[in-house]
Amino acid sequence: MSDNLTPKQRQRLRTINDKLRYSMELTCRLNATDKELLSWCVEHDLISAAAAEAPVFVYTNMLLKQINNRLAQLGVAPFTADQSVSSLQQAQQGGAEVKSIRQQPRANRILTAQRVGSYWQIIDLDYRSVEPQQYREIIVVENLDCFYQLNDFELPITAQSLIVYRGDSVYGKGRAALLSQWRKSGKPLKYFGDLDIKGFHIAQSEGFSHIAAPALSWFAQQASVQAFNIDQANLLKALETTGEAGRYHKVLHEQRALLQQWLQGVPLLWVETNG
Repeated sequence: MSDNLTPKQRQRLRTINDKLRYSMELTCRLNATDKELLSWCVEHDLISAAAAEAPVFVYTNMLLKQINNRLAQLGVAPFTADQSVSSLQQAQQGGAEVKSIRQQPRANRILTAQRVGSYWQIIDLDYRSVEPQQYREIIVVENLDCFYQLNDFELPITAQSLIVYRGDSVYGKGRAALLSQWRKSGKPLKYFGDLDIKGFHIAQSEGFSHIAAPALSWFAQQASVQAFNIDQANLLKALETTGEAGRYHKVLHEQRALLQQWLQGVPLLWVETNG
């Protein structure tokens, strides 16, 4: 006998519950989830086996209330509870942990860097705790090794700059959610990453106002074919060719580029990505 309901069974009950708001009962032709759900009800003496084996079943508010009461007796969350939350919040709902649908522990986390004296302090925090009015700009750093070694780069920042790692499967969702909110503020959103086709394309297509780059003359002299990735060539035609960044794009057309790691100790400036 299973104490808890599966996520699919819970979703089925929520759907039925919504429909029962407007009627006293709901007659359903049984699908596989219904049959599993009704078998659970039989195991817990809520309905008869004959009712569960019929081709159709009449759901009522009374039965749904009995199901929730039984779940409470078993020490698990009611079917109405949203279990796509953290494991700590699931524990507050009831004794059973549902890993398949729970919110990942780092779903809302971002990795930030804050200067403390002459050093950088790396801080993991919930993006929802960021107060936009405290910051003048957000600077997103592409590569994690460079993020951890910001002292090696001459990146123009202010005391009101929020430095954020772009993220991967771990911190990417939190960063994306933060930037979605930040764009509404109209404040600068700046990108520090590889100066190749993909880097410029990210800066332009994802709504960054600026990209960190060395002086154009230095870039044109130091850009290398070794840093050019031919697999990115299909993105080249999508890059804007006008404005300040367009002059850098001309070097990319020569199949030359620079990686972020090669910019250590090089004075950087903010180049507008569009216009």
